[in-house]
Amino acid sequence: MSLDPVAITLILTAALMHATWHAMVKSVRDPILSMGQALAWAGAVGLILAVRAGWPPAAVWPWLGASLAIQLVYLTVLTRAYAVGDLSLAYPLARGLGPVVVAVLSALWVGEGISRGMIAGLGLVAVGVGVMAITGRLNTIPWRTIALALACALLIGCYTVVDGIGTRLWGDAVGYVGWIYLLTSPWLLGWAAIRRGARVWQEVAPQWRRGVIAGILSVAAYGVALWAITTGPMAAVAALREVSVVFAAVIGAVVLREPFGVRRVLGAALVVCGLFVITLTS
Repeated sequence: MSLDPVAITLILTAALMHATWHAMVKSVRDPILSMGQALAWAGAVGLILAVRAGWPPAAVWPWLGASLAIQLVYLTVLTRAYAVGDLSLAYPLARGLGPVVVAVLSALWVGEGISRGMIAGLGLVAVGVGVMAITGRLNTIPWRTIALALACALLIGCYTVVDGIGTRLWGDAVGYVGWIYLLTSPWLLGWAAIRRGARVWQEVAPQWRRGVIAGILSVAAYGVALWAITTGPMAAVAALREVSVVFAAVIGAVVLREPFGVRRVLGAALVVCGLFVITLTS
């Protein structure tokens, strides 16, 4: 299995969409409320897609259930990371290391081989995210944000492989992504309501345009990624998709006015180089 130019172009577009909706979540004062709004509308989109696709095959349900559990933990950790740290640090760390986890798990669970070139690319990614994280003296490094971002990376790798297997079993990426969002959104909205109470519902209507855009971008970005996994290696798709780390860093610096020094520029460049090496050699 290999990725053709059309798939690569679509994955890069999905990467931009993914970075954009995460920036929309981060741009408000309360990421939990913003995440809840986005997922409410994403769940509505998921319902439409799920009705279109029909009931999933029996073999797919265990993977949907596993993905639901992992993503509930992931989004909980992610919103916490955004609450305590910069988007231009938390997002690149979480997304940039995700493909490393995918490469290892896809080799162990699916039997997809890891070439020497892929190992080299993974090394570049690891060095790049390390450079992005170390922005000052050791006593000034935001270790809490880094720890949360690393936990996100592990969870991203896990749910990507789980969803990749589930999508391949079903053969319908649109249906699978619809059911994923249909199943996860109610739980996540409930979690947000517990954390913020009635404010979750009070904020949905006034900010509905932001929520609709973020929700649609979220579903579209992940749907493209799942479709690509049916046409190529999981590690290659995950790696190419994570060019979003550069988009997010730029958005964080330009739009959100977050600090973006020389080290983060160098780190982002290393991550991109590593991701392309992984893509070309997988």
